[in-house]
Amino acid sequence: GASDALPGASEAAGLLGAIGTASTPLRPAGVVRVADKFVDVISDGGFIPAGARVQVITVEGTRIVVKEV
Repeated sequence: GASDALPGASEAAGLLGAIGTASTPLRPAGVVRVADKFVDVISDGGFIPAGARVQVITVEGTRIVVKEV
């Protein structure tokens, strides 16, 4: 089905509003840990240091955008 074309898209949509921790620096792309998952994300405002608390603010398919909170 069409859902097979975008693995992870429905899971990504479920992350909207979630709070996580930057596992790597976001420059602006990087990895954030949300609960027990590691997620590839992009920051909305450039650099975010590793260990910073972030929130998912936009999900477009599997493109996940976070801001520092």
